[in-house]
Formats: sequence, C-alpha cells, structure tokens
Amino acid sequence: MYHTLRYNYNRFTMRKNIILCMLFCLSIHAFAQEKGVRPYTAIELKHWSIICEGIQKTLPSSFKDYTVKSDNCDAFEWAETNNLHQPLTVENMKGEPIGNHPNFSIWFTKTEDSITAENNRMLLLLNEAIDPKNGIDQEKYTAASILESKTNACQVLSIHVTTNVRTDFNKQYYIGTIPDNIALPIKAFTKLYQFPDGKAVLNENGDMESGTDAQAFYQDKALIIISAVAPKSTIKIKAAGKQTWNEAQIIPQDDAPSSIISPLKNIAIEISGSKQDVLTVIKQIDWKALSTLIGK
Repeated sequence: MYHTLRYNYNRFTMRKNIILCMLFCLSIHAFAQEKGVRPYTAIELKHWSIICEGIQKTLPSSFKDYTVKSDNCDAFEWAETNNLHQPLTVENMKGEPIGNHPNFSIWFTKTEDSITAENNRMLLLLNEAIDPKNGIDQEKYTAASILESKTNACQVLSIHVTTNVRTDFNKQYYIGTIPDNIALPIKAFTKLYQFPDGKAVLNENGDMESGTDAQAFYQDKALIIISAVAPKSTIKIKAAGKQTWNEAQIIPQDDAPSSIISPLKNIAIEISGSKQDVLTVIKQIDWKALSTLIGK
C-alpha cells in the first residue's frame, strides 16, 4: 500500500509538471515571436517571493503524527526554468511578462504503522465475509470493499494552493449529499464535497468504478476561493441510471490577470482527505493572513 501511495503521489507530481510545462509552452508559442523568453527580473522575483512566503506561513507544517512532504514555493518549483535554474517569463504584445503564478502543495500521509494496521483491519473484514462452507456473503463483502476503498483514498491529506486562477474546478460528490458551506473568519466561497462512508462509486450501469479516478471520488474535498467576486457554481454532470455521483463545476468570475507583476485577484485552496481530517486542518490555516495577500 505504501508503494501504491508513492506511485500515486509520483503520478500526480509528474502530471502536474507536465501541465505546467504545457501551459508555459502555449504561452511561448503565442508570444515568443513578439518579445521572446527571458528570466524574471529582480523586482519580479521579489514580488513572487513575498507571495510564496506569505502563503507558506499561513499553512500548517505538521498534522497529527502524519509524515509531511511539500513543494518549495520559494524555489520557484511552480515556474518553468532555464539551465541556470532561473524562472522564465514571456512578454506579450503589450510588453507584460506572463507565465505561471505561484502554487504550493502539502501532502500529509499516515505513518506506515497506521497504514499497515488499517490494511490488516480491512483484510479481516473481507475474510469475515467469506465462509468456507457457504461461500461469500455478498452484502458483507461489498460493504467491506467500499470501506476499503474509502480508507485507502483517505490515507493522504493534501492541500493545494493556487493563485490568480483562470481555469475551472471540477469536484465530484455523492448524489445523496448537498455540498456544505464551511464557516471561516473571512469572506470566501467555501464548499465541502462529500462521499460518505458506506457509499460506493457506481457508474450509470451500477458497476463499481475502480482505479485512480474512483479513488479520488471517495475522498472528501473542500474548495475555498478567496476573491472579491464570487465564482459561479453549477452541476456539470447530472446523475444518470444508477450513477452515484455528481460533479460540480466552479468557474472563477474575477478575470484574474496572466501578468506575473499584477496583484493577486484570487487564491484557491483545495483540501482532500477524510471529512474529519479536512475539517481539522481547515482550523489550522491562518485564513485572515492568507486573505491579506489579495491585492499584493
């Protein structure tokens, strides 16, 4: 299981780097003929260093007895760099430097001992559903399988912070729940998307979904967007047949800039894990300090 988690983490990191590279290459394709690619200036580096430091200070550096791994926002790991490790930007036709905006991620993972204990408990429940004489108790086996999927999906608690977001968010949740608001000491868009214990991720034919995508569905997810303009939220996928999940589409409406020297118009925080862990870590974030970064 530990290796599976590491594999999923590495897959996410690789996918994230590919997406960042693709976005930057699109910028280069659109504007390189006008101004070309260049390293950040000292002023631009200082601007984003202040933002990165501000973000990191507001987030918890530890959680329970979980192990922790995080990006290094100050090292500009979110930016495309040259062979001298200098972050790069492209100037548009107006002479404005554009490119990726700071993002920061933290992964809190349960200890190996805790994961082993959970795996042994799941194995025991699955074995209890199998009788050597009477065969498999399908109801017990299905319930144990669902609990195993939920437990495995929530062994990692992740926090992802992005700034000046211009793309949509898509969040899956169980059709029998309504996304909840989350009480915060600041004005922000807040929603908690849940997949309760005991509920299976089923497709429209009633078959259990599997794989990385289904594992993400089982996670409970919070989305908080700090912005002066509330985003638009709609249901992108309506349930069909026996499908047990809906997908919410959240669309920023504040026209965030692409220029790397423009002030922040929004900050998006995505937190995934078990509902209990998600709500607990939300209380550890300094929301007031994070909101003061808007406009900087």
